Amino acid sequence: KNKKEQELYEDTVVCNNYFTQITVDFTKKEIKRDNIHTTMQKEFNVTEEQENVILSSQEELQNFFLGTVFEIQIKEDNQIKILSVNESNYSNTNTKKFDISVITNPSFIKTSSQNIGGRFHTKPKGKLLIDPISITEKINKAYIPVSKNNLQKAFGKNGDKLFDFDLLFTNKLFVSYSSTCLSEIKKISNENIFQKLEAVRLIINTINFSNAEISSIPELENLNNSNMQYKDLSILLSKFFITSEIKTFSLIWFLVYMYRENPEETIKYFDFERYNFYKKKLSSVIKSLNSSKYKQASIQEHQGELQVVIPEPKYISNGQRDVLVLVSFLYQAHMQLKGKNSILIIDE
Repeated sequence: KNKKEQELYEDTVVCNNYFTQITVDFTKKEIKRDNIHTTMQKEFNVTEEQENVILSSQEELQNFFLGTVFEIQIKEDNQIKILSVNESNYSNTNTKKFDISVITNPSFIKTSSQNIGGRFHTKPKGKLLIDPISITEKINKAYIPVSKNNLQKAFGKNGDKLFDFDLLFTNKLFVSYSSTCLSEIKKISNENIFQKLEAVRLIINTINFSNAEISSIPELENLNNSNMQYKDLSILLSKFFITSEIKTFSLIWFLVYMYRENPEETIKYFDFERYNFYKKKLSSVIKSLNSSKYKQASIQEHQGELQVVIPEPKYISNGQRDVLVLVSFLYQAHMQLKGKNSILIIDE
């Protein structure tokens, strides 16, 4: 929640920032708000003594959040346990309808002390540091469940003359809405709707595409008019790819067929391609913002996270640091906001 407009729930827990998830690592005594390192003091206006009590046990943590709208994931011994919460009494209807991400506190500069050691260097030497900015969780590489060639063969005679599947995750708009598209694909993957798709596919395979481009056929128009779920997905995809109705249909058939063949691997494939697209874009943007000759900002995958590493303050200007932090948080929002009802708030 915005710090300027604190909101008190009936349980008296004060929330300083918008968030969808708080993660607590009891082993390291670390707190994360949507992958951002933080503390209980910053988020909930508690004292240091109160924070120590809250983090002393799972029971104390649960007692503190008892009856709130927050979902707490407790990570211990590489296991994640989700505590039950009571959402119905205090739920904010806006958070149910919208995905909300807030860009707020910049990355704080902190001091670090290190002992050089040795005969002539016995005194500690301090330096200023900026913690790496966590963008999102690392997603392991996933491969397409059904290859492009096999998709074309499964479609039939004209499978290789229709939508070029290689273009799919090179389209920025499709990547942004890929989670929404996947949800729509799930809806039309049931047997009843798929049989209607199959009927249109068989007709398309009887068409001779060698002489001229055919934009549509009556059977496809009937499918558009009779099935709202197919029509919604078709309209959505046509915003990303300027192409004929037949080629849009072939893309939908490819995606539905792939999902029906292997739902779990299809979801992993979508998640990885989206992650990989933004990872490459972020790397390119961060590289273009580097101006230091000595140490430069970079991205890294570390401890299960994709992070932006910013040089020590002495190597970059305050302005460059602020721009790097802002860009990092913008890409963090890119990764978090997956639905079409998304709101990005930049809090100065």
